Amino acid sequence: MIKNGKVPIFHIKDFEVVYPNSNKKIVYNVDFPIFQNEIILITGRSGSGKFTLFLVLKGILSKIYNCRISGKIYFENNNIIDNYPEFLDIKIGYLGQNPYSQIMNSIVIDELVFGMENYKYPKEIINKNIIKYSNIFKLEEKLEEKTKSLSGGLCQRLNLASIISYEPPILLLDEPVSFLDNNAIKIFYEILKSFKGKKTIIIIEHNFKDILPIVDKVMFFENDYEDLNYKSKIISSFTDKEFKICKVKNINLDNKGIENKSLIENQNKIFLQMTNNEKANKNNGKEKFKKLSISFSAKDINFKYNNFKIIFEKLSFDYKGGEIIGIIGENGSGKTTLLQLMAGIIKPLKGSIELIYDSKRIKKIYKLISILFQNSESLFFFPLIKDEIFFQMKKDKINIEKIKDLFEHDFFPFLNYMEKSGFMLSEGEKKRLGFIISVLMNKPIKLYDEPTYAQDYAKIEIIKKFIKKFKEEGNLQIIVSHDFDFLNSISDKIYLIKDKKLVKL
Repeated sequence: MIKNGKVPIFHIKDFEVVYPNSNKKIVYNVDFPIFQNEIILITGRSGSGKFTLFLVLKGILSKIYNCRISGKIYFENNNIIDNYPEFLDIKIGYLGQNPYSQIMNSIVIDELVFGMENYKYPKEIINKNIIKYSNIFKLEEKLEEKTKSLSGGLCQRLNLASIISYEPPILLLDEPVSFLDNNAIKIFYEILKSFKGKKTIIIIEHNFKDILPIVDKVMFFENDYEDLNYKSKIISSFTDKEFKICKVKNINLDNKGIENKSLIENQNKIFLQMTNNEKANKNNGKEKFKKLSISFSAKDINFKYNNFKIIFEKLSFDYKGGEIIGIIGENGSGKTTLLQLMAGIIKPLKGSIELIYDSKRIKKIYKLISILFQNSESLFFFPLIKDEIFFQMKKDKINIEKIKDLFEHDFFPFLNYMEKSGFMLSEGEKKRLGFIISVLMNKPIKLYDEPTYAQDYAKIEIIKKFIKKFKEEGNLQIIVSHDFDFLNSISDKIYLIKDKKLVKL
């Protein structure tokens, strides 16, 4: 396709992907040209194949994941599926979904210059860009700190600064603002506006209302179990944008369906077994949470990491069972740290945290708390997803009938994923698997760190449904999120971390 005498920089045609050790083939039916200096939005269902497309464009999928790929994706008339050109690597800056997975260095400044040094930029340009981009992304005071001490939001800022600093002409950005606070999001979008007409930018984003004004074209991903109402609702947002639909199908390579039948029987058998066990163990102490009272409080908490500045000073809170508490704050303000203090993962320097449960003071608080970490991989311990799920089912008896919706195709298609590793999923799928694991732990206090990260509207509605159900059962739930609309729609109280304390909004 030629437009105004120009050849597309990318032309994404029909292609297919088979991941190793998988009996599923992902088939993409699309014809989508991308011209130089266009800004493209890619959206659609979480888990519909957007992440896989990015890995193909960057040349990662065949090299690292050892996938079988066939079909046509052109870069300047060269089919990069048949032969990925080495020179394309330096042209593409890739920001992945997981802000922790791209950090390569232990010190912030080393990570910032990593791309520039890797591509042999002159020292004077490196020094100039250190000042420029550390100022833009508010990292000046963090340059000498260890990267492992950064919050998810600060890691994402650092990743963005490191990528943009070597000034690639093409940017692939996968959910770039998911971990950023409102101020950082505004800064990021201002940077994107400054690139309009100067760089080719392809962005995967579910919450796209703020970016839509600067987007040229939209590709909507439709999978083989698409909800027509959802599709209509999303597409109606693109009334003044050129858009095309990418249809994605998952095809079972086992034509006889023997393995799939076996998996269905195995899942139903275990679901039935777990449900029966639940009925037989009503009084084993696992299901009494909803009938018991919870009082979770802290008084005058002080905390800091090693020699760094104090994060919390005389912080106090007092929460009760049946409450949904939302917590917001700027990147680096201590949101994740607060959840770790609550869960007993780290200890305060001063002050106390107390849990009164069923009129008894609990010493080992962590035994009654589950936590959905910001980095969902922290909850994965087994080589296969079926092992992650079945372990929790057997360990913490729970009425499976109550949570079967979590295993439906629209949320987490368990049958497709049983023989996969959780580490091979997209970040949105990892977050949903982490949510399921935390639910299966069946604890009366549930902590969630960015539960809506990388989720589409329909998935968020299912998460909300279960959070509301746990509220009715008397669970205490505390949610850290940058998604204020989500918190506002579900929380009983929202607190802002400000001046090292919690301030009720």
